Amino acid sequence: MKDNSRTIVALIAGLATGAALGMLLAPASGGETTDKLTNALKNLKDSVLDGAGEEIRKMNGLMGELQSETKEKLTSKKNEIKEVLTDKIEEA
Repeated sequence: MKDNSRTIVALIAGLATGAALGMLLAPASGGETTDKLTNALKNLKDSVLDGAGEEIRKMNGLMGELQSETKEKLTSKKNEIKEVLTDKIEEA
């Protein structure tokens, strides 16, 4: 999961860098370049926030699954221990 997140961040950073350099080196007026760069950065911010939101939703889902599995396992072990103790008490 961490590798995927790092790859996504690196890809987005690379795209942003390429877009910024392309706009800065393109023949356009300073105002046009500034507007293009501002819009590109706003789009980048939106993309990053969307991606982060999706990752957070995935993590919340995994956390819920982990909690359920852990609770089931603990309940099962608790019942096994109760059964063993009950048998030992009855034997004594």
